[in-house]
Amino acid sequence: MSRLRQLNDVVTGTDSEGKAIALVKSVLPNQAQDIDKPSLGTEAGVRNCSLIAEFIVTYFTQGKVRYGEKISGGGMPSMKKRPAFDLKSVSGDPMAMVGEFGGHNVAILRESNVYALYQAWEGQYHVFPRLNEDGESHNIFGSGEDTIALINKEVAYLEGKTGTQITVKMMT
Repeated sequence: MSRLRQLNDVVTGTDSEGKAIALVKSVLPNQAQDIDKPSLGTEAGVRNCSLIAEFIVTYFTQGKVRYGEKISGGGMPSMKKRPAFDLKSVSGDPMAMVGEFGGHNVAILRESNVYALYQAWEGQYHVFPRLNEDGESHNIFGSGEDTIALINKEVAYLEGKTGTQITVKMMT
């Protein structure tokens, strides 16, 4: 099974807040002490979008990417796509990147012809669909052109919702 499909199974299969917190702590031991309590203006738990972007990228890359260094700069190039983000224009396989929308973060992944966008939004929804009151997923997972189009559409929606254009940070 591919790493991306395994990640998706873990995300969609997590069915309790306790299991979600334990999972995130196991992947991000550096974040463990802050997950159970509000910290730096964020609520307790695993709805924080930047925490989830770090979790997704770290899980997918099996911890081989130094997330903190890449996200904070450290020689890591950022690129802005104008006039619109287009996943087709991003190369690399496997690929992990973080999209930043002036306060909201998402993880966008590719492995072969399988693509995914994972996100949480503090106070609104979890990356783990079974933890949302309505069970709805705000993630995108699939293969081919239709999935690419859905991810591009979600990026455009988030740009409109946040009033900022996406900044992409390549992790791999």
